[in-house]
Amino acid sequence: MCHDGASSITSSKKTTSAKKIEMPEKAKGVQQDKHSYNKAIFRSMIYWFVKHGYNAALVNGVEWRDTKVLTTILEGRYRQKPRALRMRLFKPGEINAEQQDCSSDINSLNALTSRYGSNFTEREYLTILTISKMVSTKESPPSLIIAFLIHSVLLAQSPLSDRFVKPTTGTEASRTFMTDFCRTARSILETSYWKTKMEQLSPTPRCDLADLVDGRLFNVSCQIGSFGSNKRLDEFLDAVELVCGVRLLVKPAKKIYPDEYVKSIEEGTPSFYTNGAPVHGSSSGDLKPYAVLPFANPVFDAHLAPVKLATDRSAGANYNSASAKIFREMSHWHNSKRPLDPKITPDQLVRSKKAAFFAARRNQWFMAEMTAYAASLTNAVGKILDPEIVTTGVKTKPKLPLNEPPTEKTNQSNPKSGAKANPRASKKGHVKSGKQAIMDDIAATKNRRDEVTTEKLVQSWRTSCKLFESEAVLSVRYQKAKQYLSSLNTETKRTVLAAETELFMLNVLLGMWISFCRDNKKQEGLDIAALIWNTATRISKVDTGMTKAIALSVELTIKNLGLPQLVIAKPENDRRLAFDMILTTSTNLDLSVPLSPQQFQLLHCGPYFDRSIDSAPDDRVPFEPDGWQRKVLDEIDSKRSLLVVAPTSAGKSPSSPSTRRFKLCRGL
Repeated sequence: MCHDGASSITSSKKTTSAKKIEMPEKAKGVQQDKHSYNKAIFRSMIYWFVKHGYNAALVNGVEWRDTKVLTTILEGRYRQKPRALRMRLFKPGEINAEQQDCSSDINSLNALTSRYGSNFTEREYLTILTISKMVSTKESPPSLIIAFLIHSVLLAQSPLSDRFVKPTTGTEASRTFMTDFCRTARSILETSYWKTKMEQLSPTPRCDLADLVDGRLFNVSCQIGSFGSNKRLDEFLDAVELVCGVRLLVKPAKKIYPDEYVKSIEEGTPSFYTNGAPVHGSSSGDLKPYAVLPFANPVFDAHLAPVKLATDRSAGANYNSASAKIFREMSHWHNSKRPLDPKITPDQLVRSKKAAFFAARRNQWFMAEMTAYAASLTNAVGKILDPEIVTTGVKTKPKLPLNEPPTEKTNQSNPKSGAKANPRASKKGHVKSGKQAIMDDIAATKNRRDEVTTEKLVQSWRTSCKLFESEAVLSVRYQKAKQYLSSLNTETKRTVLAAETELFMLNVLLGMWISFCRDNKKQEGLDIAALIWNTATRISKVDTGMTKAIALSVELTIKNLGLPQLVIAKPENDRRLAFDMILTTSTNLDLSVPLSPQQFQLLHCGPYFDRSIDSAPDDRVPFEPDGWQRKVLDEIDSKRSLLVVAPTSAGKSPSSPSTRRFKLCRGL
């Protein structure tokens, strides 16, 4: 947790005096330079923490909300560590100018460590050495130096809970003293011998430098001005005299302080008093020790037995069963005006046209979200859903209605009766019944309607092709065609246009590959060749919508590039393409892949390989399951438990599309 160096003084803050005080331009410049320097110091420290993988929380932006503390976190983990800053934080020699007067006397530190050893902590060694240097320069008032030593004694002998004092404003002299102390202490810590000397001591002194200064406690020490007899304070004074040869004098405690204060000093647990009154909020006796609520559990009691904490049982002392009130949730959690009474009908809730409109919108959003979610579970392209009717129980053959005429299959099962029943029909030919004629008429009407729809879709596709070909950048053209393929959200659209749209994408990729071949950079474009092979593979697997022109274009592509052979169906229907294939208009370039088919597939086509293992049709699921999936189906049908162990990307995880379809179809 650290400050980011931002100034707390805003330009909009008004002065309390009636007359506005203008600051001289020179003073403004000095203040701005000092603020910039302090800001750079803080932010360079934050940069160091982030660079070494630590997180930094900015304390000057802390917000307290209920039981939460909100602030900005600068994360340093899981990120690439920068090598160096691109801009300089300081001007050359600026830091050295601050450190040139901070040379410490190694002999003084050696004398202290040889005499006191591990009797002092690292914080106390630093305090004594810093105070000794400040006494030698005679620039700081002795009263403030004594106050800081008293503050150090209170830090050593008072727990954190006893440092609760009223915040007091320090004087200008105390702030100047604190600045000089921090600068001198920093210069000592930045020397090379300090760390070496602390590590050489045996045992190593406790490192408590984080608690070097408590500003509010120092202000209280400045107000005290006197102190009683204390063993730790005498040791500090002796150590300072050992280093600089000056004996500091401390005023004895006056009689105006209570007897308990003098007794606390002699016992080494001083209380804080100024002018005969305690410094705490009201009185030191009003402060209650911190405690936690009691906890008991038969499972955790054995494990928590070594933990000894003060418990506060007053929280549940006033509780009784008679005063308990059962909570009833009578309204919605974020709308108190919306009741949750199940007896209220939807018609009563929707009392106006506006409410009905928004209710319908919410229902539409909900249905759209559920449709998209269901499409993602079935791995449907373009959010196409193929609903499946799931039935339970034994399947029985449907019975014919009483007025239903016998079908052709029924007549075939009893040919004699059919011949005897209608001998004229056998001579004159098959005569369609009234229902069959209606069905044929409906089928013919549907075919004519499908032809009109197909013609409209083809015309729309030709217009879209012209728009795609107007795009000069091939990669953008490919993305637009791919997005258009995803927008084919009906079975009719995909049947008519899916194969030709894939061929258009293949044509765009061929344009990219030709540009690599023209520049003699085939090795750099092998990933495009792999994508061409994958697109051609997808087109070869299209069942409906394949035409002769599409099949010939795919075969021409495989032949010119020397790609692995594919089995392409030979369709009977044909339709002119909405675009011109680039292979028919290209120059005599060598477009072949500079690798054998085996090397090309193993080195560059790995992501596009088929992951199916022994796939075969199965009437229990709407896709072709692998061999191990069929075994799973057999075990499930036998109502036995099983553990599935399959290779990576085989479809065993819940996020796999095939597994999600598998679970949906089997009702798992």
